[in-house]
Amino acid sequence: MNAPFLEIRDLNVQFGAITALQSVHLVINESETIGLIGSNGAGKTTLTKCVVGALPTEKGSILIDGRPVAFSGPGAARLAGIECVFQTQALVDDLSVVQNIFLGREICGAFGSINTRAMRSEAKALFARLGIPEDLLDRELRYCSGGERQIVALSKAFYFQARLLFLDEPLTALSIQKKHVVLELLQKLKDDHRSTIVMISHDLAETYALCDRFLIMNRGTIVRDVLKSAISYAELEQFMRGI
Repeated sequence: MNAPFLEIRDLNVQFGAITALQSVHLVINESETIGLIGSNGAGKTTLTKCVVGALPTEKGSILIDGRPVAFSGPGAARLAGIECVFQTQALVDDLSVVQNIFLGREICGAFGSINTRAMRSEAKALFARLGIPEDLLDRELRYCSGGERQIVALSKAFYFQARLLFLDEPLTALSIQKKHVVLELLQKLKDDHRSTIVMISHDLAETYALCDRFLIMNRGTIVRDVLKSAISYAELEQFMRGI
């Protein structure tokens, strides 16, 4: 049998006297869309940061394709095809949308010079494919709304074909219109089947609509791992109220 894409075994993280993660075990397979849910302080973001190498672990192991990994940071995780879009996206305000999409992975021409024309052409084709207005491309990021910034971050992950994409509260503080656009983009990412998506969200209704499986965290551990087909929205909501 093939090893699961991502496996976490007995992961523990301590912040002084506070136990942030305790004996976390989970398995994630290719092309799944998973909702990682729980109240504030449950350990969702801490778990994500451990996977992408942004936080050291006290104990336990992380395996990709059955092989143990220990990323030195998000850049190393990105080289392995693992992206994370945190609430504070790694974007630069005084660069254009095109420059942000290719930030750190610019298309270069002769003698290592940055090929601005090629990057814009690629970004234009990407936006056309995703149904995003082209007029956003040349705008400086500082003039983009929260929803537009989220679109830029997701488009970047889509272009570079992330194998595993963590989304930390992708719908927070968005207008109804921009939330709809971001959800459409997430659905396209899901339908593309190139990325495994882990969605961290407090928006239970939208998470339930999009995801196929739910990992529920409480006090630093996973208390339930359930398929969407095995739990109704009302049951999931009731379980969340209970914890």
